[in-house]
Amino acid sequence: MPRRTALPPKKLHHQWHLAEWAKVLGKTQADAVREMGWNKTTASHLWNGKQRYSQDYVDEIAIWLELRPYELLMSPELAMAIRRLREAAPRLVADVKDDQPPTAAAG
Repeated sequence: MPRRTALPPKKLHHQWHLAEWAKVLGKTQADAVREMGWNKTTASHLWNGKQRYSQDYVDEIAIWLELRPYELLMSPELAMAIRRLREAAPRLVADVKDDQPPTAAAG
């Protein structure tokens, strides 16, 4: 059976949002080179979607940007909305006293 060739990064169904996240978090390609020990070519190819991401890169970058790995596959706007929802959920649940209908006031 012939070996299947890998799709180019731009044709993958899921794209990662490395450059968007870095911009939001104030990081640059030069920071990646300096702080993670990448060479300039690797940083450029990953940043610009010319090289496919791997689990190793996702994990390394998530640590560097202080994100959850799966957040790199979401736009920063979507990931931050999900974070806000998760933060609000316990407060919303705490506001519910019980699941019984309210009783009529005595009077």
